[in-house]
Amino acid sequence: MSPQERAAYIKDELRKQNIRQYTIARALGVSDPAVNRCINGNRSSGRIARAISEAIGKPFEDLFPEIADREAKRAEMLLYQPEAVFVDPAEVEILRKTVKKRMVDLNLDRRGSYEIIIPHMRIPVSINILSMTLTGYRSGRVAKAILEELLSVLAAWPPRAA
Repeated sequence: MSPQERAAYIKDELRKQNIRQYTIARALGVSDPAVNRCINGNRSSGRIARAISEAIGKPFEDLFPEIADREAKRAEMLLYQPEAVFVDPAEVEILRKTVKKRMVDLNLDRRGSYEIIIPHMRIPVSINILSMTLTGYRSGRVAKAILEELLSVLAAWPPRAA
């Protein structure tokens, strides 16, 4: 089934069952256009696609096979990756708090201080990425590596003049 045929089918089924796209959107906490884009094939959100499938009573795998395949491949990839890839979020949060406390102790807890710290880091990182890491927006293995590097830089602070 082509994306256009699928969109027409879904819209027809929703109309027959008197289900509005905004009802699905509200239930998921997403915008109406997000649901519409998924129906029309312009967005491939597994969560939205599953809700649409459930609403019209059609198997997710039949209605959105490309999303189902992608999710299956992603799950398989995660299954066979080494454990080192997975990072405990609690461990990252403890590291983040340790770094932030050290920055406060050194009076480097302001955004302007990032420009002073970054040149001393071995990991190339932008001010924006460092800020997102320190605020908790980023919490994966990259964030852990950045925080560990930042902690080692702060341990030797202030830097020696070259």
